[in-house]
Amino acid sequence: MKRRGSRRRIKQGGIAVSIIIAFLIILLYGPWFPLFEFRELVVVGNQHVSDEEIQYLTGFAIGDNILRLPLGRVRDDILSLPWIRSVSVRRLLPNKVKIQIVEREEVAAIEVSAGNLMAIDVEGYILAARDGRTNRGIVLRGIADEKINPGDSIDPRGVGVLAALWRAGLTTGPFTVVDLTDPYNLLLLGPNGLKVRLGSFRYIDKRVDALSVLLDALNIQHYQSIDLRFRGEAILAPRTRR
Repeated sequence: MKRRGSRRRIKQGGIAVSIIIAFLIILLYGPWFPLFEFRELVVVGNQHVSDEEIQYLTGFAIGDNILRLPLGRVRDDILSLPWIRSVSVRRLLPNKVKIQIVEREEVAAIEVSAGNLMAIDVEGYILAARDGRTNRGIVLRGIADEKINPGDSIDPRGVGVLAALWRAGLTTGPFTVVDLTDPYNLLLLGPNGLKVRLGSFRYIDKRVDALSVLLDALNIQHYQSIDLRFRGEAILAPRTRR
């Protein structure tokens, strides 16, 4: 009796699986099934990447079977764009696909040659070419050359300096350039020729934090240089009066 019951359940399970497979085949390959025809692409969260560029990358065409669209491949292709931090691609049955994009935030620029800048995010990820009029933050000098392209990343040491400045709120002023050409004598360049000597890459976050405290306590317009290379001490050079 037990064997007959087991065989019956196996047979019934096989029939159920066959029905499900047949139904899926009808949905995936039945050209007469208009309910699941792709009709609309919804893209949200994008500012620097256009809807048209996203549409081109998907390769979707009106009338495609929405259940057969390669959403995984589309996600990977969109993630390859320099501006894209994350993306989700999902079906909105019966006939829409929604692409939710989170873009990277431009916080600074790197100088690749005299007058040529490229936008970067706080992680040092290269986003796009910039000129001085469209640059949105401090410029990192001496950390990259013309061989670098959107999608690449800068030297991790430069990322550390940028992250420290960003946490201290110094990527948007009053300083305009951080010169990393000499790894043992990093310089912040500010208004009226002000120079802040930061020393080496080591412990850069602590020296930037010390600078942030100083800026709250004094008027930097009165100084021509600030030296933070000596641990626990700042040496200030006032401007000479003419």
